[in-house]
Amino acid sequence: MKKYTSVIVTILLACLAVASQDSAPPVEAVRISEHVYELRGGSGSNSAFILSDEEVFIIDGKMSDKAAADMLAAVQAITDKPVTHILLTHSDGDHVNGLTGFPASLPILAQNNTKIHMVGANEDRDVKLPLPTLTFSDSFTIESGSLVIEMYHFGQAHTDGDAVIYIPADKVAVIGDLYFEGRDPLIHLHKNGSSYGLVKTLKAILNLDVDVFLSGHAEPAGRSDIQALLESIEEKQIKVESLIKEGKSLDDIKTAFGLPLTESRWKSLVEVIHIELTEK
Repeated sequence: MKKYTSVIVTILLACLAVASQDSAPPVEAVRISEHVYELRGGSGSNSAFILSDEEVFIIDGKMSDKAAADMLAAVQAITDKPVTHILLTHSDGDHVNGLTGFPASLPILAQNNTKIHMVGANEDRDVKLPLPTLTFSDSFTIESGSLVIEMYHFGQAHTDGDAVIYIPADKVAVIGDLYFEGRDPLIHLHKNGSSYGLVKTLKAILNLDVDVFLSGHAEPAGRSDIQALLESIEEKQIKVESLIKEGKSLDDIKTAFGLPLTESRWKSLVEVIHIELTEK
């Protein structure tokens, strides 16, 4: 009986995955600046592309082969310049699972730890993700004609492999999952993420000459949005630390923040801060 139940569950999950892809809104290219377009819709996160005088750089690959094909079609509707590279902000599935739908010959650039996490993810996949072919530690600069693209890693944040992709000429940065709209940020402890590292990273990106920040799950953000997020995280860190010093339990602290006591799939920011402060 258990065998049949397992098979049925597997089939249902597969059907749900297909239904999710079918129900996803169409991929739409929205022009953000002279060289930068955001790719909204499709399964997975927001993505983007950079259009230079010579070529196209895709940023992140969404979540499915269909989404990847739709991304390429959206690019081709705007330009006939070739897509030459894929740049990754980090390793989460909704940003990289669609890489299998791109031409295998495309070079993929990412931070070192992003490749490590993708190698680990491939251990449980029948269809392996294409891995980054070029990685960097702290920074990497691309020159395409007169256009400069800078990639930065400022340390642990959402994960330990986050890359900020900065286009100085446009004052635009693509920041992956470093910013969420209307909710606390998600920190992946299993990928060595850190709320304190995120604060450091947000301060670093505010030091860049950027007016528009594109993220995986929000509308384009401005400097005031990033500053507000930074201050919100710091306020929570101070409050959690104070409650710990008062001898409050984790449940007490969650109650103080109005959080449910039940476990959820992803730990809340408050729980992450508590772990960081108590399990040093």
